[in-house]
Amino acid sequence: HDSHRNYFGGSIHVTNLAYDIALGIRQAQVYGTSMKQNVQQSTFRGYGIHFAEIDRFVLFVDLDDNGLYNTGADTEDGCNPNSECVTVFKVEKGNFISNFCGTVDSVTDCAANQAINGLDILFHRPDPEPTITGFTGGLSKTYYSASITVTSPQNVSKTVAVLSTGQISVQ
Repeated sequence: HDSHRNYFGGSIHVTNLAYDIALGIRQAQVYGTSMKQNVQQSTFRGYGIHFAEIDRFVLFVDLDDNGLYNTGADTEDGCNPNSECVTVFKVEKGNFISNFCGTVDSVTDCAANQAINGLDILFHRPDPEPTITGFTGGLSKTYYSASITVTSPQNVSKTVAVLSTGQISVQ
């Protein structure tokens, strides 16, 4: 069946996308907690992943140490020089980031906090634990954990969970 093959293909692509996001977050974790120094300065900077769009996410370096990604510097296709943007990851094949949310503790579900329209997950040495910040309008709030859900055109969804411990998993 063609429909079955499309579903299977959509399932594979959305699973790959979820793992790409998990790997992006892991890359930020490695950069932010290891000895990676920023080229311009001899200081250690935090690294993070920024979510705000349905079709891309950004690996960034926290140049001003405010714990957040300074938006407006990246374009759809890539990073502007001298911005906090390191890499823009595009979401393709009709897949999209359907939801991202933060939880306030280990028992509250993401559903209680659906209203955020931006999410930064930042790692800064020596802590392996992330700083998770959600945005609603101009307001920011720190969260205990985060999840990012991706969905295929066939409506297959996968969720990437980032725990306060720094553990990253795909469900």
